[in-house]
Amino acid sequence: NRPVASGQAIYPRYFDTLGLRLRGRDFESADLATSAAPVCIVNEAFVRIAYPHEDPIGKTCVTVGVPRRAYSIVGVADDSRYTDPRAQVRPVVYTPFMHANTGRGQMILYVRTDGDPASLVARVREEVWNTDRTVPQYDVRTLAEEVNGVMMNERLLATVSSSFAGIAL
Repeated sequence: NRPVASGQAIYPRYFDTLGLRLRGRDFESADLATSAAPVCIVNEAFVRIAYPHEDPIGKTCVTVGVPRRAYSIVGVADDSRYTDPRAQVRPVVYTPFMHANTGRGQMILYVRTDGDPASLVARVREEVWNTDRTVPQYDVRTLAEEVNGVMMNERLLATVSSSFAGIAL
């Protein structure tokens, strides 16, 4: 009877950066302290399974990982897909990055701009470098490049199928 959800460790303004609506509140700077009361944000898919007829804000979400932790739900985010645009949306529990058990060495930086994102890459690299020269920077891509990478197999299959169709004709 327990919903299975994936976990995402994020910083405040993550949803704003990705253009996702958030009901309730976002993480605040006080939530980032490791001594802060554990709070989380869940997505709509989680709500449909765990709290189908209730408002989940203020309710508790308990993780079964190590360590087992109870989080107070402070917000509900729109559903989004992370790896496959056609895949079914899965339940997600978002927690403050500073509470993650994975260490601090794994992070993705998302930047939103109104201009050409490719022209911003050098400036972002420079700012990260100025902040901490020990942070490795690799695999810098725009969202368009990321989507193209995900869709590459489908495009290849469509091209091969079209070629065979043309040969058959």
